[in-house]
Amino acid sequence: MKGFLTVFGVTVVLGVAGFFANLAICHHRQKSRVDFPQLRPEYKRLSEALQSHRDMTVEIRNAPERTNWAYAGAAIGASWGIGLGLLIVAGTRHLNRSDRPGKGKRTPGAMLSLTVLLTGLFFLVLPLIGLLALNLYSAGLPPDHITLNIDKKVTMKLVRIPAGKFMMGSPESETGRRDDEGPQREVTISKPFYMGVFEVTQSQWHAVMGSHPWQRMPPGSWSSDKPIEPVIWNKADEFCKKLSEKTGMKVRLPTEAQWEYACRSGTTTRYYFGDLGFHVIFSYAWLAVDKDPSTGNREPRHVGQKIPNQWGLYDMYGNVAEWCRDWYQKDYYSLAGDVDPENTTESDKRVHRGGTFGHRSLPNYRSASRDKDGPGGPWRSGLGFRVVVELEQDAD
Repeated sequence: MKGFLTVFGVTVVLGVAGFFANLAICHHRQKSRVDFPQLRPEYKRLSEALQSHRDMTVEIRNAPERTNWAYAGAAIGASWGIGLGLLIVAGTRHLNRSDRPGKGKRTPGAMLSLTVLLTGLFFLVLPLIGLLALNLYSAGLPPDHITLNIDKKVTMKLVRIPAGKFMMGSPESETGRRDDEGPQREVTISKPFYMGVFEVTQSQWHAVMGSHPWQRMPPGSWSSDKPIEPVIWNKADEFCKKLSEKTGMKVRLPTEAQWEYACRSGTTTRYYFGDLGFHVIFSYAWLAVDKDPSTGNREPRHVGQKIPNQWGLYDMYGNVAEWCRDWYQKDYYSLAGDVDPENTTESDKRVHRGGTFGHRSLPNYRSASRDKDGPGGPWRSGLGFRVVVELEQDAD
């Protein structure tokens, strides 16, 4: 009985210690990786301050993903702690001569030492077996990210958006709601797809199209990571077709439903960071009040400087508005289907989403907000786009 209590006590202590040690390490690593990727120092300080606001923090929004990985790591730590504890106990008992009174004799103490030793080895090897099985399983799954190689120097990174359901549009009670955002309804995105992590940049545009869409901008002023603008819908569609030819992938503009689904990234609030927009939104979007310090002008800013949404998409609000495939129709939501809806009925305007760096009103940046312009012009400052890649055979 005393030997059993010793084994039990040591393994519990080391198992608990391993669990909480790995839990703390995984939480720290996930927080630094998920909450603040690629943030410039001046925004990191502000976003850290926002962590204390419980209604709209990135930490809360990312908690399920981070917690899953943290507890998985903690479980490995606990298993290794238990295994190490059992090996220590087995070794201690083996060195105790009272457990081995004579050659060739098997005593209960010796059997207990052997059992503890084998059990300890099992707990040490168990996480390795689990990780091997996970890697074999993951090898058959679609990648979380893909990269399109446009030319030798220019690439485009896209993140996988899972299939699922969401509430499209806005409830009648939502502040800033417009008439064309309803009726709100549940929509199914039946297939996963890949969406650009960033808006299409000037360098990506030039690598595909060979020139700026608006000739007023001289080549010397192109920037590698500022979003391309202004772009009319027809030119954005042409870019997608040419990029498809270059890469052999099916590159398109997102549908309205795909765009809003990806923007919301599992949330149901006005913004993907919560319901309160003022002050908080400055950590997530470039607005009209943000002037480029180098020029003093209101203009697009370098992509990827703000906090992304829960699925890793940057600048879904502000910077440049983003064209969608759909034709605009004010009452379309009351006529549309509930599975992969897309308005293919021609009108005089196409839809764009997300708001621009020139908007001064917060309602323009809501996840459900819709806007429109003619597909062939006029050229309007702040209109850009991001792309999606649709794979014919891709399943969750």
